[in-house]
Amino acid sequence: MSETSPNALAKILAFAALLRPPLAKV
Repeated sequence: MSETSPNALAKILAFAALLRPPLAKV
């Protein structure tokens, strides 16, 4: 996972969103 691809970034963002509350999503 050393690639800085947009797909990997989106995956990380989605995972982070699932881990922490959707507060910063507003």
